[in-house]
Amino acid sequence: MSAVGIWMPLFIKDHRARVGTLTHVQHSALVYLHMLLWENGGSIADDDKLIAAELRLTNKQWLEMRARLLLDCTLSGGKISHPKIIAELSKAEANRDQKRRAGRASAEARKANARSTDVATHVQPRAGGGVGVGIYHQTQEEESLGSSRTREGLTVIGGGVK
Repeated sequence: MSAVGIWMPLFIKDHRARVGTLTHVQHSALVYLHMLLWENGGSIADDDKLIAAELRLTNKQWLEMRARLLLDCTLSGGKISHPKIIAELSKAEANRDQKRRAGRASAEARKANARSTDVATHVQPRAGGGVGVGIYHQTQEEESLGSSRTREGLTVIGGGVK
């Protein structure tokens, strides 16, 4: 399976233009063929029995629609490939690699930041921004007064277990 095989782009207008004259079974087979090509890097072996099984067709059904479904494909050296799928796979892999590099760079920048810490704190900001709320352990006197206080820009409420 391709490294980006868990998703595949579908350009709806292009797809609908391509499948407008296909039957429901032919359309389904074409979608399965494109998924098979996507999962295998844009190229598969030209093996009619294997393809028929992967497309959930009988051998007879596959052979009857083979020429029509392979219009956009290239057949060479015992392989069936789809140039557009190969190009989209290349874009998807480049996108994934760029995001991976950016994530690593971000992690390295956080590690280099002296103020950064890997330790989770008990003070969390409120959802949607605004003032955060933390918990501290009250003294008996504070508990009787029901106090809260501000610390480092956060409203700290009493509570917690001693």
